[in-house]
Amino acid sequence: AEYEDNTCDNYDLYFYLSADRKENVLIQLNKDLHMNGKPFNLTKKEEKHKGKWYWAVQYYKPDDTRLINTFGDPDAPGIPVFTTGTLTMSGLPTAIINIKLENGRVKGSDDKEHTLTLSYKGTMKKKK
Repeated sequence: AEYEDNTCDNYDLYFYLSADRKENVLIQLNKDLHMNGKPFNLTKKEEKHKGKWYWAVQYYKPDDTRLINTFGDPDAPGIPVFTTGTLTMSGLPTAIINIKLENGRVKGSDDKEHTLTLSYKGTMKKKK
């Protein structure tokens, strides 16, 4: 697992599922809005706000193509949200982070329904 600090407490979190790092889950979020230990609903776009990232969850297959692309920005109507699912996060990627994505059901780029579940607790390296 690796992270990128994109200033203003906005983060990219990478969870590698293959040794070559092509198969991975990318979660984008804001510390204040999303990393407070409270589950948030992945089936809804967020309320409009400024200066803080909206949540996003993407899954890349082993061939490095994106199968799942979701985004909580209300001004991005063409990018879907999940049909079911919650995401709960606490801690910081710079220390110990605890993440649980539960029952994340969504239609993929292949027009099939997929369920994404992720659980991670530990440290993350800063992405180079």
